[in-house]
Amino acid sequence: MNVSPVISQCPLGGRWIEATTSLGIQYRYTRIYRPRTNGKAERLIQSLLSEWAYARSYPSSAARARTLSGYMRWYNKRRPAQLTRSTATNQPRLTPP
Repeated sequence: MNVSPVISQCPLGGRWIEATTSLGIQYRYTRIYRPRTNGKAERLIQSLLSEWAYARSYPSSAARARTLSGYMRWYNKRRPAQLTRSTATNQPRLTPP
């Protein structure tokens, strides 16, 4: 089993590392900005930046944050795929934090 290392950086990180080590779970790191190893996440980030975050002016960060759930609904359901329509179901489905 592979686990993202981000959890190990939380306040309970020491316990998390002990538990995963005792269960034989290995960490797998992906290098940032490497589409070869982290392609879907990098593509989603590019889409968020170009199509949502900086596509228009917002009066505040709170106003921008309020539009995220609507954008994610559109991204997951209605956004046309870049290559073909058949790949639309292969897009990552994410929910806002």
